[in-house]
Amino acid sequence: MKAPRSLALVGRIRHPPRSLRRAGTVLAVGLALLLVWPYVDLWRLNETVLEEPPTALSHLVDIDSVRDQILRRLNKDTQSSIGQVSDPFIEWIEQGIRSSGNEKLERSVTLEWVHQLLAARGSAERGFLPAVRYAFYTPPNGFLVRIGAADEAPVYLRMQLGLLGWRFTAVYY
Repeated sequence: MKAPRSLALVGRIRHPPRSLRRAGTVLAVGLALLLVWPYVDLWRLNETVLEEPPTALSHLVDIDSVRDQILRRLNKDTQSSIGQVSDPFIEWIEQGIRSSGNEKLERSVTLEWVHQLLAARGSAERGFLPAVRYAFYTPPNGFLVRIGAADEAPVYLRMQLGLLGWRFTAVYY
């Protein structure tokens, strides 16, 4: 008596209702788009560096956040999303701060600086994308990109997912 019921349940599992299949498909496509999204923005950043002036980076790079992360990295009591930095990066920051404090840092860390830093890591034809050695998610809502090999003073980009999408919020080397 129980055999026909269990066979009907197995049939439902093998052939779920059409609405459930549609919902599963929409969920799978949405998840795939979410996983690909930061890679698309990384490609867009590369194209912008190749073809546009530095001011065009403003829709992808949150320059105020980049400055804030550098200042946070300098303050030992504050948490920063910037990881290990190179000696040239520390020397560059120290030189800027010695001259006139945070004001010099604000004048130094600009969209032009980001543009030059990324353009220097790539070729005129293909940009910096061929030099990307690592690009993956960092929990809970971050994405880390390393341009260049770990032993050759790479440039790091951190992206963060916000209400308006992915934005580059930290740049360091």
